[in-house]
Amino acid sequence: MNKNILAALILTVVIFPTSASSEPASRSSIEKLMSVTGAGHAGVQMLGQMKKMMPGISKELWDKFRAEVKVEELTDQVVPIYQKHLTQEDVDAMNKFYATSTGKKLITVMPAIMQESRIAGQRWGQGVAYKLIQMQQAKSKQK
Repeated sequence: MNKNILAALILTVVIFPTSASSEPASRSSIEKLMSVTGAGHAGVQMLGQMKKMMPGISKELWDKFRAEVKVEELTDQVVPIYQKHLTQEDVDAMNKFYATSTGKKLITVMPAIMQESRIAGQRWGQGVAYKLIQMQQAKSKQK
């Protein structure tokens, strides 16, 4: 009987191996990824944008506000999102990639790629919308 139990356990391990890929990513590895990619600075960047958008706020009020706002609270909210979608294996691979010269280049050029892609998407959307309007007008003229 013990041999049957042992055989069943061995089969279970062979058929249903536990994989490190399902291990949730650790907070420290995600924070490293966020730091390397610049995502960890998002809160500081957002505050900078707020300050530019609200030039009427006095320096005194801004300094008081800034002292009360903790950017780390954003990280506390974002880390679980990364953990929901990425495994430890994923984050380790990304951290390894971003340590390479290609990864570092991608971090450097990604903001420009995203900005230019957003503009291209807007132009494309406008062109598609214009085409639809033309088609609708042509159909209306046929009636």
